[in-house]
Amino acid sequence: MKNLSLWVMTLALLILGSCKSDNTGIEDLLKTVPSSAAAVVGIDLQEIIKDAGCSLKNNEIVPGKDMEQLIAKMSSTGKKDLMLLFNGDTGIAPEAAVIFYDAGRLFLTFNLYDSAKFKSFSESQSGEKFYEENGIQLLNNKIALKGDQVWVCLSDNRRIDPDGIANYASLSESRSFLSTDMAKIILEKEDDIVGWGDFSALVSNLSNRSSSTMVSLAAGLLFEDVEAVSFSWDFNKGEADFELKFLNSKGKPAKYLLPADKININTVKKLGGSCDVLAALTLSPKTFEKFEKLGSAFGGQLFGNMKDAFKNIDGTIAVAMGENPDDINGIITTTGPVSSDVKSLLTQQGRNISEDGKFILFSKGTPSGALSVDAQASLLKDYCMGAVLQPQMITRSAEVNSQVASNFSWLTIGFQPDDGGIELKVELKAVDTNQNILITFLKSL
Repeated sequence: MKNLSLWVMTLALLILGSCKSDNTGIEDLLKTVPSSAAAVVGIDLQEIIKDAGCSLKNNEIVPGKDMEQLIAKMSSTGKKDLMLLFNGDTGIAPEAAVIFYDAGRLFLTFNLYDSAKFKSFSESQSGEKFYEENGIQLLNNKIALKGDQVWVCLSDNRRIDPDGIANYASLSESRSFLSTDMAKIILEKEDDIVGWGDFSALVSNLSNRSSSTMVSLAAGLLFEDVEAVSFSWDFNKGEADFELKFLNSKGKPAKYLLPADKININTVKKLGGSCDVLAALTLSPKTFEKFEKLGSAFGGQLFGNMKDAFKNIDGTIAVAMGENPDDINGIITTTGPVSSDVKSLLTQQGRNISEDGKFILFSKGTPSGALSVDAQASLLKDYCMGAVLQPQMITRSAEVNSQVASNFSWLTIGFQPDDGGIELKVELKAVDTNQNILITFLKSL
């Protein structure tokens, strides 16, 4: 197979990193995606080129200063392969791409400006030749070509089906994904990467049946009428933003059935000092009642009698942790004396406990880190549950080069109330706020 799998991975990464600027190409590609697709992502290839400091000249990508420096650091083989993508010798039109999941396979599809160049490039990478079946040109059971459109099967251990590709290529618009209401989510939202997925279909494709059952049960207890998810990813100067929404059968936010009061920032600030991780959430008696029902649905008393044990906990809970996770400060909002179970749980972990009016304070050691609690607390103001993390803390635990994390200031992850529903939001902030964060990523490699 020679370098085909490496090429497919490189191509997928290039396209996954792209951004939306014009939906014309995406709209055309959605005509060849079946309406039955379980997940669809629309992507434009042009803005990523600009965001990476490069420019387009006809169908060639002209590297900018930062990209030139990256290319200079690559091995001779890697440099040669990348330049094929840049100088237009792949035949790929740097316009639009769509990723979709259908019939148990994940596909990437895009258009060509020169199919002869694409065939030559692909054959040189794979060491094999295209052959034709049912009017579809195939390569190594992973790449299909029909006219000026390509389909790449990204699923491991799955062959591309020429009959299926022929069906995609000849879809009527009424049978295509473009005819669905979900297509509007992809075409109308202006973030860089936008996707949609059928919730039940995605859950059913989890690695094992028990996992999909648990996720389905949990979703039924947390949401009313959850039918789909949508997500978007936006790259800007100095930051990257990701959001995931849960949608009902009408395409609106699915009703979230747990209390979702926003975090009290003043309570969080009472922790003071510095840290590497700052996390907070809001809890109420109704929350614990729901947890008990959740445990019963999974069989037995998974969460025990939480309602009684935590009955006087009502409001914001926050913790600040240092580089050493054992160093921690915490605060719990109450409406009365907390149970002995709560105090026992805290003291068993070797933490000191004190009371300050309606607050229970607990601590162990002295947390310290790069994040100021007072300054970072405001980042959690729109969340009902969230955390701010110092990126170097993540790289330490994941054994990643700390130089990569040093280019980023903080990462927030949280759940935000959304028109009766709830959405997951992630924001990564770079140290350099004057350049697109994609360039920061490139410089970190």
